[in-house]
Amino acid sequence: MFKKIGSFISERLSLFVGIGIIVAGHWSWLKLQNVPYLVSDAERKELPLLTAAKAIKRKVLAPFTKSDNEPDKSSTE
Repeated sequence: MFKKIGSFISERLSLFVGIGIIVAGHWSWLKLQNVPYLVSDAERKELPLLTAAKAIKRKVLAPFTKSDNEPDKSSTE
């Protein structure tokens, strides 16, 4: 059984290393953004992954949300 696990990992080692590098990069970005003498409050940014997730969420939910320019149909005079 351990031979199969070892074979699985060795065949996909670049995938595991790549995922580790991405996780470590995002973690270090977060830690650097939280150091006040390196990054001021005005310059502080969210994680790029969270920014992308919010943008995708807005695009997916856009057809289901009412825009501010549409008149409210529930208030009829």
